[in-house]
Amino acid sequence: MIGTLPAAEARTTVLAEAPQASTSSVVDSAEVLSAQEEQELDQAIGTFNARTGLNISVMYVKTFDGYSGTQWAEQIVKQKGNNAAVLAVAVQDESFGIAAGQSWQSSWFPSLEQAAKSELSSRNFGGAGMAFVQQAQQLAEGGASSNSGASNSGGSGGGSGLLWLGLGGAAVVGVGGAAKVMSSKKKKIDTQAALQRGRELPGNQADELRNQPIDVLQTLADEELVSTDESIRKGKEELDIAVAEFGAERTRSFRRAMNTSTTTLQRAFRWKQQLSQGEVSPAERRTLLVQIIGECRKADEALDKQAADFAALRNLLINADARLRDLTKRSVELQARKQEAARVLEQLKNKYDSAVLASLEDNIPLATSALEQADTLIDEGRKAITQAAGQQGGAVDAIRAAEDALNQSEKQLQAIEHADTNLQVARQQLPALVQEVEEELQEAAALRQQAQEQATPVKWDDFQQAIDQAEAALSHHKAHPQDPLGTWTMLSEADAVLDEQLDALRLSNTDQSRLLQLAQQQFAAADAAIQGAAGFIQARGRVVGPEARARLAEAERSRAQAQQALRDNARAAVGLARQARVQADEAQQLANEDMRRYQNRNNRGGGGGDFITGMVLGQLLGGGHGGFGGGFGGGGGFGGGGFSGGGSFGGGGGFSGGGNF
Repeated sequence: MIGTLPAAEARTTVLAEAPQASTSSVVDSAEVLSAQEEQELDQAIGTFNARTGLNISVMYVKTFDGYSGTQWAEQIVKQKGNNAAVLAVAVQDESFGIAAGQSWQSSWFPSLEQAAKSELSSRNFGGAGMAFVQQAQQLAEGGASSNSGASNSGGSGGGSGLLWLGLGGAAVVGVGGAAKVMSSKKKKIDTQAALQRGRELPGNQADELRNQPIDVLQTLADEELVSTDESIRKGKEELDIAVAEFGAERTRSFRRAMNTSTTTLQRAFRWKQQLSQGEVSPAERRTLLVQIIGECRKADEALDKQAADFAALRNLLINADARLRDLTKRSVELQARKQEAARVLEQLKNKYDSAVLASLEDNIPLATSALEQADTLIDEGRKAITQAAGQQGGAVDAIRAAEDALNQSEKQLQAIEHADTNLQVARQQLPALVQEVEEELQEAAALRQQAQEQATPVKWDDFQQAIDQAEAALSHHKAHPQDPLGTWTMLSEADAVLDEQLDALRLSNTDQSRLLQLAQQQFAAADAAIQGAAGFIQARGRVVGPEARARLAEAERSRAQAQQALRDNARAAVGLARQARVQADEAQQLANEDMRRYQNRNNRGGGGGDFITGMVLGQLLGGGHGGFGGGFGGGGGFGGGGFSGGGSFGGGGGFSGGGNF
């Protein structure tokens, strides 16, 4: 018979189709193990099983399909027998379950659970299985405080539970040592991989680091503090050079970024000092480390952008003379093209009605004006580069403005050069383009409504400008049906801008939907953890001390903050919900420790120690009604070498449990 956890872990859910046991010791249908990990874990389990007569199975699945982890593991153990123990992990659910048959010591459960969960919390799946096997080995090596359910007598500790050690204990110790080495190497590799992934995340995605191990966050935070401090020191030197070369006005954005980054770094150092003084809880420590990483990265990214802009300015100034020669050459070429374009326009007037060519009427004058402006700016640039060093910044403005003027002139000429072809295309494809833009405007309205309903963060000004541009082009089409060329040009430009905005909004809506779904999953996990810890504490009354209760209060506060943040910042809400779950798990662990300390104080030794504790707790917490039904013993009598009903605090009879990681 499989033992059960205390009443707080009881389940009344109607089960779906039962999970199926496997003859393999390691099942990895979730595909989270490497071939080497699976082989090493299988070998360690095989050696343990052969030496002890017990049977461990480790199973990784994608989901428990509506079961709790405890229920899922219990079903497997029922199929495999009383000597079986199962660690089951649902990767997508982020939950796990542990169960064992009557031949396993129920007092082993807390340490086996902690061994697996400590690795699962950092998503080290292979390490979790190895830690589970390793802990079972250590427990078996050290003996049990009471007889297992497989013992042939009801006497106190020792006896047949340790017989196998006399036959092959040395071999198991060797396997245990190897397992430790393999697990240590695997953890080191996983840590390095987590660090590398963490280093690649941009500042605005730092919240995704919240679930990383605390040592990874600590390393990343220290790296970012040093990096940002160095960036600011170098940035100040570059800013001084930029101001000297280009003046305060052209470098205003650089100075603004520098000031913002300096303020951010000072704030991050204050957080670092707060961490160093040890004035924060584990959950608060995690939050502060993530904030340090995110804020420092944002500061670095802002400085890098300004440094890149400054480098482009310097490069332009260094090559100013060559750039001005290129611009002069281009201006001469456009002058020649302008004369040819004027001839082409006259030919078009003989071929088409004047109304059809209305959009080209001013192109030659506009091109001429832009060319004259470009020539003036080129002359100004040549004068600027003859000035003394530090006074040549005007050359940069002149070169960029001349480039814009030449681009505008070329655009006007190209419209005439390609007018005949564009007119034919416009007449053929204009109806389809009109329909496309109208449909895109309808989609834009639907996407806007979705975004507003789920509070998707959007730059609405840019989006609205694209809508206005498309609507203006459609209005021109209706008002000037005789101008297909002008309409085609306007609609083509508007369609390109609108496509870009729709693509961005689709992606933003998808990301927001995913975040909201993830938030609900994290809310459910946090609620389950909070309810579980609260029920555990309530059922055990004064046995649970203030530390666990304080941590539970922190979890409830984080959960409330997550709900408040959901509307405006779903990403932050996800992080807060995860934090609430971690805090609730910590509260549960602290409460478990209080419970174990209480149990140890009342343990009188021998095989009946856990039984006596269960009886005492039953009388204390069950209202003193006597018997064994109101406490944690789980029911049944004392016979056959163990509790027939099991129970987490019984002297044998198996165990089960689980939760989130």
